Amino acid sequence: REAASGSADGSVHLWDLQTGRERLRFLGHAGAVSCVAFAGDGQTVISGGFDGEVCLWRRSDGTELHRVNLRLPVVFAVAEPRLRGQQILVASGKALQQQAPSDPKELINLRESNHYLSVAAVSNQSRLLVSGTDVGMVVVYDVETKTDLWRWQNHRGSVTTVKLLPELGSVLSASSDGTLV
Repeated sequence: REAASGSADGSVHLWDLQTGRERLRFLGHAGAVSCVAFAGDGQTVISGGFDGEVCLWRRSDGTELHRVNLRLPVVFAVAEPRLRGQQILVASGKALQQQAPSDPKELINLRESNHYLSVAAVSNQSRLLVSGTDVGMVVVYDVETKTDLWRWQNHRGSVTTVKLLPELGSVLSASSDGTLV
């Protein structure tokens, strides 16, 4: 069992959960790493950073497999093989984007926002994506149909955490204003 974390120095760390020791360190970001996730294939780690880079790494040895520069800080990134090949979903700046590593030039804007995205999460089936903004808005978005399903503003500060709770049919969000909805 392993966990991955990002650091302010631009590195990504892979940890052995039984021993608590670092197993691998991936180097490549020029700024702080803001998000790290395991891809659905179980063999790839994806990271995003304030340098605007999204990187895919081979989990077994830390080799960089792919990199794309979005030129805006990345707050969320996930690689999901069930979305027409190994697609990457990214929240960066004011946009949710989808990109195929096989074609780094193809970056599809899924949704534009009027406000900066501060956080995002994706459902287990990768169909729903929930995002939070710097002005306290939460939006649930259908990745397949490219439509907003729900939108609400229950926070006065920037949304810091979002979590889809499919077993309850709801979304949990927290904000810098101290509220939990």
